[in-house]
Amino acid sequence: MSTHDMHLAAVTAMADNAVRTAQVARRLLADHVDLPELLDVRLQPTETQARVDLQPRISDVRLWAERLGIELRFKNRPDSFDDRCGQEHADGTTEIAGVTVTLGAMRFIEREEWAAIQAEQPTAVSA
Repeated sequence: MSTHDMHLAAVTAMADNAVRTAQVARRLLADHVDLPELLDVRLQPTETQARVDLQPRISDVRLWAERLGIELRFKNRPDSFDDRCGQEHADGTTEIAGVTVTLGAMRFIEREEWAAIQAEQPTAVSA
């Protein structure tokens, strides 16, 4: 296969993935108008993947996950700019019509709440 043919195949694959990604995104938005509004919808078609990223508010992520059949993972971590604060992240993935659909949300945790969360964490015991 010539370089020209490889480039043409890559562009064709990306275009096909873009069409599929847009179709799934449109269907998700049209079928779930009763759910809380999303903060963002990002289409991520490439030569090798078709992906839709949905970002609800953290308070709404469980509603979206339940409707889409997504198992969420929750994780708290220190804020990268101020370790006296934190971030709560929730994410999960499913596949719809050959398109990967990711659901992700986060919120900032203020100092007082972050300190309480840290105080609840078990401490490692030295051997």
